[in-house]
Amino acid sequence: THTELLVARGATLKAGLKWMDGRPFLYATNATNISIVGNGTIDGSGAQWWLPHGQPGRPHLIRLDGVSHVLLENVTLLNAANHFTNLHGTHYRIYGVTMRSPPSHIAPNTDGINTKCSNVHVRGCDISNGDDSVVMKAPSRNVLVEDTIVRQGNGFVVGTADDNFEHIFSNITFRNNIAENTTFACHVKFKDSQSGYVDGVRFEDIGVRDPTHYAIGIDANGQSSAGLTGVGLGSNVSIVNVSFVRIIGRALEAGRFTCNKGPLQCRGILMEHVH
Repeated sequence: THTELLVARGATLKAGLKWMDGRPFLYATNATNISIVGNGTIDGSGAQWWLPHGQPGRPHLIRLDGVSHVLLENVTLLNAANHFTNLHGTHYRIYGVTMRSPPSHIAPNTDGINTKCSNVHVRGCDISNGDDSVVMKAPSRNVLVEDTIVRQGNGFVVGTADDNFEHIFSNITFRNNIAENTTFACHVKFKDSQSGYVDGVRFEDIGVRDPTHYAIGIDANGQSSAGLTGVGLGSNVSIVNVSFVRIIGRALEAGRFTCNKGPLQCRGILMEHVH
């Protein structure tokens, strides 16, 4: 509580030799007023965990559980063994953070900004990673992600494919961002047996540059975690009021929407000036 980690310009805080118990490199729980700031570098030394692909026990670089009033600002994060950040709590500000790792076939599950939070502001970040670039996991409420560029990962994401608790998402906005050579650009995803609701997600003023799959989409139909192959039984997530506004760029496939049928069908989906 009331702790600042200052990584000064020219300094590098680097993880040492591989440890096996899965503990994060930087960790706090049930705390308040935590800052990780400075113009220096935090290096997770992830290469020693990446092979064989997906081996267990890979640690998160920064994990904050039940933490409120957090500032991450201007630091460069390199080579996470697993997620760069895994954040849970309320009142997060993430400004000017740079993240770099190889793509997922080399550095698997290296999510960039991974939040289960309320009252989050992400601004001016630059992320090249090996999984979801900026992802909202449950519960997520009152989130704004702006002026951020993502490359190489899975783009701007709402939802998750790896757990079965209730998924609640509301008032989430991505605006004035760029997705460059990502798998997707603007993506909402869920899998079989997951339940909950999405109400109020807005993707606005997004520049899209050559995603390997589609630019905009919703996958509520229980397909694979990447939403690419196979058809499952369908999730139990209600998805309403999702907007795609001024999405401009080029893609192999403009969009893909696999929504549920019946009472759980997607409702209130808006596309406006999507080019």
